[in-house]
Amino acid sequence: MSEINIAWKRHPNAADFLKEVQPLLEENELDNNMMLGLCLGMRSEEFINEDHHFISVSQNGIPIAATVNTIGKALIAVKKGEEIGIPYLADYYLAQNISLKGVFGDKKTAPEFSALYGKTPIDSCFMLSHRLKTLQKLYLPKGFGTFAKAADRELLANWVILFEEEVGIYPVKTKEQAFSLIDKFISEKKLYVWIHEGQIVSCAAEMRQTPNIGIVGLVYTPISLLCLYPTSPDRRASCRERV
Repeated sequence: MSEINIAWKRHPNAADFLKEVQPLLEENELDNNMMLGLCLGMRSEEFINEDHHFISVSQNGIPIAATVNTIGKALIAVKKGEEIGIPYLADYYLAQNISLKGVFGDKKTAPEFSALYGKTPIDSCFMLSHRLKTLQKLYLPKGFGTFAKAADRELLANWVILFEEEVGIYPVKTKEQAFSLIDKFISEKKLYVWIHEGQIVSCAAEMRQTPNIGIVGLVYTPISLLCLYPTSPDRRASCRERV
């Protein structure tokens, strides 16, 4: 019987990390898009940031699990059927005495990781992965779409905070963090707004891009504008019923 050798490895940067684990992450590209998209966006950064952790776990040289931590929360990914890698992910953070604020993974691996890490979750948020395969005929309200501009940053930064409060993201960004995010989106032309009669009524952002999937987020229309600018016949009917 051959010997099983499992060990974790810390990579100096995202590029080195991807060389080893990108095929693993792409096996389940939709669910691993956050880790994959984050690392693809950081792969040009060659410097070593001691606060960033890119960890792979390999069994006999083959990657079976991975974790990334850049903001105090651990993103984790595990190859299907190779849950044996989860304890090694937890062992890394425990061995380095790293205090985590949270963990992001699928509904099976995240709780198991938390238990091994020795922390009981204070709160949890479950998200569904949706893949858009078919486009139906869309109802377009009056107005037009365009890139967000620097003149819009105050309004859109406020919308970021309102959006996170409504969907239950914790912790909600500070105003300074919201400005930083909006400025980044605007400079990269990844934030879009819908304008009606000279007023911005909705926004959406291109959050991440992985080889086969584009991730859209920050899709937001303030509650006060939902009925003024309904986006579908059903929404218009719903608004009439409320009135």
